[in-house]
Amino acid sequence: MLVLVISIGWNSYYILPYYFINKNETIKVEQELKISSINLLSSNSEVSLVERYIQQENPDVIILMEFTSQWQSLLNTTIQNYPHHHLVPREDNFGIAVLSKHPLDSKTDYFGLNQKPSIVSELKLNNKSLTLIATHPVPPLGKHAFELRKKQMDYLIQNRSKFSDELVILGDFNNSSFSNYFQDLLQTDLKDSRLGFGLLPTWPANFSILQTTLDHCLVSKNINVIDRAVGENIGSDHFPISVTIEF
Repeated sequence: MLVLVISIGWNSYYILPYYFINKNETIKVEQELKISSINLLSSNSEVSLVERYIQQENPDVIILMEFTSQWQSLLNTTIQNYPHHHLVPREDNFGIAVLSKHPLDSKTDYFGLNQKPSIVSELKLNNKSLTLIATHPVPPLGKHAFELRKKQMDYLIQNRSKFSDELVILGDFNNSSFSNYFQDLLQTDLKDSRLGFGLLPTWPANFSILQTTLDHCLVSKNINVIDRAVGENIGSDHFPISVTIEF
């Protein structure tokens, strides 16, 4: 019984904060922004489910992962509805795209590590600047991939000063929120956008008993998260996520 109580207490220490409101009421709000992040799954054929999710959420910014040339063609109408976009289609699982209703200054960045692209964007909103990083590290399958994922996380920590004070990092991190490498990200001025909204698991979509959170959104502590949700199954092995922020 003692071991059981200690085990429950230890796990509760990490889990309970996700179920309590953690909103910074001292921020003077100047801008609100809704962002959706979608791991499409390169082999997914459920285009209508993806489009329906985007229409229902109607986000200001969309992050697309596993973005192939075929997906670019299939989502052409959606892409044209977002006049500012940066597209990096690939035929493996690491194509990526950012679509925005607001002016966007984007570049493809490999973080000096490998040939898997991330996108770093500067959004201009009412004379305010927000840095948005869309990233998709490799899954840690083998020692080399494990080290690449760690280096990509480390890069974000070591280069924090290169980005604006208002920073949002989204994507499929291929990393559980309870790993040491994920927790290292939170030792900077970043916080997990799920705080106050629950654990919100996203993968694997079709096996609820095994689900964990791989699709994350981290925000700098000077940003309020006013809504954070996981969408329905869109045919991918990941659930999409949406987050509404104010700053």
